[in-house]
Amino acid sequence: MSLPPPPFDLDSELDRIRAVQAGLGRRFVAVNAAAFVLPALLTAAGNGHLLAPRLPGGPAFGTLLCLAQATLLILTAWLYDRASRHHTDPRVDHVRAQITVPAGERRW
Repeated sequence: MSLPPPPFDLDSELDRIRAVQAGLGRRFVAVNAAAFVLPALLTAAGNGHLLAPRLPGGPAFGTLLCLAQATLLILTAWLYDRASRHHTDPRVDHVRAQITVPAGERRW
């Protein structure tokens, strides 16, 4: 004899989705804010002189930091999207499957 599935609670499921998205957003902002603050602090601390020296046979140190920051931004955006697909999309699909809305009233 199998047990019936637990009742679907839309409010708690939406709260879980919001919590997951908020956690992902906090991590995304923290990593990218730290990547922004580092060059800004180096610029302020050394009046720009810490970022100006050229590395042997290459660009200036500040240019490399900016490229690293752009790379980190792209990487974290990709990871955010991937984590969102993995953690949030199945929950949203479950909510959509549980809700029956007449076809004329659908908003998505």
